[in-house]
Amino acid sequence: MYLKRLEIFGFKSFAEKTEIQFSDGISAIVGPNGSGKSNISDAICWVMGEQSIKNLRGSKLEDVIFAGSEKRKPLGYAQVSLVLDNSDGYLPLSYSEVVITRKFYRSGESQFLINNNECRLKDIQELMLDTGLGKEAYSIISQGKVDEILNSSPEQRRLIFEEAAGIIKYKLRQKEAVKKLADAEQNLLRLADLIQEIKTQLPNLEKQAAEAKEYKQLVDELRNLEKKVLLKKWKKTAVLLEKYQQELTSYYDQLAACEGELSKEELNGEKQQQNLLYLEQAIQEKQREKEDLINQQSSLERRLDVGKEKLRSWTERLDRLAKDINLLTDQLNVFTENEKESENKYLVLQQEVEELRKELAEKNETNLRLKLVLEELEQKMKEAKEQLIDLLNETAKNNNQLHRIILEQSQIDKTLAKYQEQREAVVEYKDKYEARLTSLKEELLGVEDQQKQTLGRLSEYKADFVEQEKKLAHLNNQRLKIKEKIQDLSTRLRMLQDLEKQKSGYNQGVKAIIKEKEEKGYFPDVYGIVADLIKVSPGYELAIEVALGAGLQYFITKNEKSAREAVSFLKQGRLGRVTFLPLDLLTESQPISLTELKEKHSGLIGSALDVISFARDYDKAVKFLLSKVLIVKDLNTAVKLSREIPKNGRIVTLDGDLVSASGMITGGSWQKDRKNGLLERKREIAEIRKQLTELSVQLRENELELNKRQEIIAGIKSKIELAEEQLVQSRIKTDTLMQEIKHNISLVKENEEKIELFNLEIQELLEQDKELRLEKERIEEKIKVKEELAAKARSNYEFLKSRQENDFNKYLELDKTNTELKVKLAALEERMANFEKVWKQAKQVRLDSKQKLQEQQAEYAELTKNKEALILELADMDEKLKNIIDDSLKLEQILKEKQERRNEQLVVWQATEQKLKALRKKQAELKKKINEQEISLAAYQTEIKHLNQVLGENYGVTRPQELISADPDLIVVKQDTVVRIENLKQKIEQMNSVNLGAIEEFKRVKERYDFLNKQKEDLLEAKKGLIRVVKEMGKKMEKNFLETISKVKANFSLIYGQLFEGGRAELVLTDEDNPLEAGIEIIAQPPGKKQQHLSLLSGGERALTAIALLFAILRVKKSPFSILDEIDASLDEANVRRFADFLKKHAPSGQYIIITHQKATMSAADALYGVTMEEAGVSKIISVKFDEEGREAV
Repeated sequence: MYLKRLEIFGFKSFAEKTEIQFSDGISAIVGPNGSGKSNISDAICWVMGEQSIKNLRGSKLEDVIFAGSEKRKPLGYAQVSLVLDNSDGYLPLSYSEVVITRKFYRSGESQFLINNNECRLKDIQELMLDTGLGKEAYSIISQGKVDEILNSSPEQRRLIFEEAAGIIKYKLRQKEAVKKLADAEQNLLRLADLIQEIKTQLPNLEKQAAEAKEYKQLVDELRNLEKKVLLKKWKKTAVLLEKYQQELTSYYDQLAACEGELSKEELNGEKQQQNLLYLEQAIQEKQREKEDLINQQSSLERRLDVGKEKLRSWTERLDRLAKDINLLTDQLNVFTENEKESENKYLVLQQEVEELRKELAEKNETNLRLKLVLEELEQKMKEAKEQLIDLLNETAKNNNQLHRIILEQSQIDKTLAKYQEQREAVVEYKDKYEARLTSLKEELLGVEDQQKQTLGRLSEYKADFVEQEKKLAHLNNQRLKIKEKIQDLSTRLRMLQDLEKQKSGYNQGVKAIIKEKEEKGYFPDVYGIVADLIKVSPGYELAIEVALGAGLQYFITKNEKSAREAVSFLKQGRLGRVTFLPLDLLTESQPISLTELKEKHSGLIGSALDVISFARDYDKAVKFLLSKVLIVKDLNTAVKLSREIPKNGRIVTLDGDLVSASGMITGGSWQKDRKNGLLERKREIAEIRKQLTELSVQLRENELELNKRQEIIAGIKSKIELAEEQLVQSRIKTDTLMQEIKHNISLVKENEEKIELFNLEIQELLEQDKELRLEKERIEEKIKVKEELAAKARSNYEFLKSRQENDFNKYLELDKTNTELKVKLAALEERMANFEKVWKQAKQVRLDSKQKLQEQQAEYAELTKNKEALILELADMDEKLKNIIDDSLKLEQILKEKQERRNEQLVVWQATEQKLKALRKKQAELKKKINEQEISLAAYQTEIKHLNQVLGENYGVTRPQELISADPDLIVVKQDTVVRIENLKQKIEQMNSVNLGAIEEFKRVKERYDFLNKQKEDLLEAKKGLIRVVKEMGKKMEKNFLETISKVKANFSLIYGQLFEGGRAELVLTDEDNPLEAGIEIIAQPPGKKQQHLSLLSGGERALTAIALLFAILRVKKSPFSILDEIDASLDEANVRRFADFLKKHAPSGQYIIITHQKATMSAADALYGVTMEEAGVSKIISVKFDEEGREAV
């Protein structure tokens, strides 16, 4: 088996999904500090079940999730998958490739998978047992693990060898077997308690079961007698029921004859009523016709009124229209005249505009000729101006040259002064660098002295760190012991609480009342049992429990009413018997006087009331039970004292012996470790809770001390890191000073060269200044000639400009005249446009008036036509109204005749109704008799039904008649039967509360008693088997461990000599007589040195010793792969080469993954994996493989 692939996503600095393919042989992981190399080692440890976040270089578990960077947001979870090649079946799984995955979400959820199947962390840890990859893996050496192996105690160091010996799994199994053994012991104790408890219940239950059987026999006899009485009563009731049914039939016949005659008369009455109804309907029909005529008359009258109103309105509208038509005709004539006047004014303005346009065209032609003359003058001026500008430009150019020469001369003067000033500064710098050189040499001596002091402090800090680590280990051991004790006490407490919750030891009736009170809130005035209401001083529980006896389970109640209610409840449910102490019935009880007795008997402790506490409300009840009880130290004192106390007094010893004043002595031995007593159980629960509280305080104090020690260790670590950092800084400063000294020497030499260069530059600037003076004189002469020519050109330009200005004024005058003509033309054109608009508006008004006149003329004609039609319609409606009035008078006469016929028919119908009334009265009387008979019949039927129900439910008789017919003797009841029934009821009543469930309860408890005894035998057998397994595992572990240690010893000595090229090393057991508990000491003696403690070895020697030990173990128990995280960091160059050579030539064959900075180690690798951070905070992998000749593979 070997590590095939590692897949990382979101773990620490690996923000992106990263896959690393590993092959057999040596793989080196390289990269700068902080790039994330060790995060690969952490990822492998984490996925294989590492739970200590400290070992993963974090402070809390969510530190393993990528926390984000400047460019990336934090991720929500971390996931690592380890892919193992299992083609050789090394792991006990039927897969050629095993993928172990671990996920952790920022919310706190965690997930473990094997080949994508969810599993537990325990499953992964068990899978890795004895592979060298377990919790105490010797094949994964992370940063700091080298020192941890060498600095750890011999006992802690043996864990690595146990992993190599393959006894971890046996040790775990042995631990589980020991735990099971302890559980078996605990279960045996509990079983003994349960068996004893059940054993005490059996006699009482057996007695109750016998009483229940006798009770059932009496009840059965009572049921048979009551059954006979009920059957006799049923027969008598059935005879009476038949008699009443016959009488009821006779009444029904009479009722039928009466109802026949009644039906005949009702039919006759219905016919008469129908005739009346017909006449009434005819009258109503005629009345409706009359109402219709009246409605028609009203409607016509309204229509006539509306038509007349409409005729009047239309006449008025025609008059108004005639007037409007005349008015519009007059307006149309006026609008026509206005239109003609506007048209004439528009034509006059149009002629004036044409004349003005012609005059403006002539003026524009004159202005154009003048403009051409001005353009010619302007061209000549432009030529003259260009000539003048050319001369001025040449003059300016010469002036610029002159100015440039002056500037150059000025610049040379400035540069000359600057160079002279810089030369002086360089001379000053040279002197300054020479002084600095002297100062640096002195500072270098001081830094070297500080290095020596820092090395001394570092040695002290490391010694202090070792001491504090030992103290921390001691505190951790204390913490584990406290936790184990808390676990044991918690288990015992849970068992006692279960017994208390189940009311173990309480009788049935007490349990029933407590259950009703707690679950349903019944019996509020029943305060509780005496055991729950008193508190006993420690040490007196046994004495008080013996003194009270059954009184512990007595209920204290507020009054006798609440006691009676509880007793009634127990009777109804047949739940057993309970004793109650009603506070309103109890009498005051005076305690025994102790003054004289204490003087005579030194063994007298006091009254039982002195060692208990209780609420004042229960004073009468508690004193009733214990006021006559004394507590003494021993039985001798009790016997002597019994002769001097009242007759109703009792004495109890601390050992539980009881002596009464009458001389009766009860005593003997108790069961060993007796914990069944109600008071002792309550006391033990209280004591355990108190102990748990104290242990919790101790645990908190221990944790505080642990935190304090951890803070001290962290402080020392910080000091060590600070001292090491100071040492590094000091060395850096030494290198810096040496570099600066060299730099200052080079600066002095450089400044000397600069001074020589400045001298040459100053000489060259003086020669340039001389040449510039000669050129300046030549340019000044050229400027004088050009200025004379420019004056002549300026005079010619001024002449042309004067002439141009005169012509331009004429042009402006003419242009002004043209502008005035244009303004006048625009005003005329605007007036013409306005008159055109007015003319068009007048035309539109005339057309609108003409259209309106035509519309009103049409409306007048339409109204005239409608008026003539309306006059004809009104005449027709007058004729219809006269006809309706005539029809109404005829209808009134017909209606009067029909009403007279209806009154005659009504008299006949009333006579028939009187006859019907008499028949209905007779019918009601018969129905009343039938109803009374039915009520009597129903009573007997109910009685029969009730008797059937009682016989069916209580005696299983469903057909009484058949039963009586088959056996007439069943209804023969003797004279003394009733007396016998009463006697049986009295006997049953006298038996009081018989527990009918006792028969089944006795059977169940007996079966449970037998079952528990069988369980006890099974547990004893299992205990023997576990003891045998523990011994066998111990022998096997001892054998494997000694064989492994022997082989590792030999290999360690050999490899140590190869790595150190000499020297001696061996492994020694601290206790050879007890190899399974003994620690392992490492003895190492490098060549040329005497034997000394490991802590006194140098860092490199310690690292090589640990490497030798690691490879010695690997030769004995090969691991699928090994991870070495910077174990060569403390080696010098020579030792690194030796380590690399050993790794290449002598290391056990297998897969090695090495995280390193050393080039020699890299050279021994078959593949290189570079870890980089191209993006801040995000690690990436680059891999390179090599062929056999060491060249980079393609």
